[in-house]
Amino acid sequence: MRYSSFVTTALCLLFVPSACLAQSGAEFEVRRISDKVVIVTDPEDGTDQLAIATEKGIVVFDSHWSEITARRFRKAIAKALGRDDFAYTINLVDRLDLFGGNGAYRDTKIIGHESFKEKFVEEEVLAEIKRLIEMWREKAEFSRERLKNHEPGLEREKNERAWLNTCIRRADELESGFSLVLPTISYNDRMTLHLGDLTFELIHFGKAGFYNGITVLIVPEERFAVIPGFLMHSQHLAPHPHSAYAELDVPRWISVFEELLGDESPVERVLCDVGDVWSKERARTHLNYIRKLWEDVKAAEAEGLELSEVQEKLSLDTGYSFVKEIQVYKDHGDEWIHPQHKSHVRVFYLQHKKLASEIIKQELKNSSVEAAVAKFHELRKSGGDYSSFIKFQSFGIRHRDCP
Repeated sequence: MRYSSFVTTALCLLFVPSACLAQSGAEFEVRRISDKVVIVTDPEDGTDQLAIATEKGIVVFDSHWSEITARRFRKAIAKALGRDDFAYTINLVDRLDLFGGNGAYRDTKIIGHESFKEKFVEEEVLAEIKRLIEMWREKAEFSRERLKNHEPGLEREKNERAWLNTCIRRADELESGFSLVLPTISYNDRMTLHLGDLTFELIHFGKAGFYNGITVLIVPEERFAVIPGFLMHSQHLAPHPHSAYAELDVPRWISVFEELLGDESPVERVLCDVGDVWSKERARTHLNYIRKLWEDVKAAEAEGLELSEVQEKLSLDTGYSFVKEIQVYKDHGDEWIHPQHKSHVRVFYLQHKKLASEIIKQELKNSSVEAAVAKFHELRKSGGDYSSFIKFQSFGIRHRDCP
């Protein structure tokens, strides 16, 4: 399926001249994971990209939010590897600001899950870009507010300022540099790429809220796995659905993570979370959390407990005190992790509630009757079923506290 006709339309509608899109003159930093695997980093905002050199050519993962940034990274990757035979681009997540730079890799084979073609139809793309721009503008404002509380010159202040620059750049370039170039090769459940000296095993992760096209992979010869930061993140215990009513395929999550991180897996290291390299043991702490929470929520439901009772029973102070030994808790503390854990309990609990009436009942407990009625009317307009409601709600949440 070809979408080239829409690229021109999108660019014409979105083009907004901006004086903010100054090109970075700083040298990209290069971190070598092995002689074939590199992570290149833009020192101005800490943005990373993974690239792997194989006998069949260079493979890159995702392409950022615009061709503007993607071209800069492509040049830096070629310099780092001493070659420019780019062969494959693998889109790991079906989010527009993670593959908006695909146009810089039109000469490669672009691979992604088949849900990309279903999700990114013409009439929905511009609306989503607008939402993403608004999100990054809002994140920039929150970052500016946090920056006021940081002492100048300290590491936290430098990191916050880099994040602020990232938010501004993403919003600006989504307005002026986005073009829709979808994967030219798609797969359903899994796919194997034979690249001469290396083998890539691509595996579909399953539905995670608005995102359904997430890919993880194993490179057995290099003994590592690639897991998008959306799934394993240094600030989150579990994949964050970004919606109170997200549809999650948790059993598949567990199955995939067990394949990647189990005792029989060749994986020793995990590349995730904006270029971080984790040990298998660290990654498994997140798998253990997800697996235990899923089993405990199901058991609590079998007892007939309501959501509030489940959240109390599975609080961090009772059966989940082990979370305090996970690195994300050590880094961010109770104030950050406690509400996040409570949110995970909620969305896991709602996975078994397929009726709109259950969703509305939960809404009534947390807001006014008027708000619940309004949501009910929205639900009816969207088709009346749970799945439609989830899709409708996917971008309804504001990320005030999330970076």
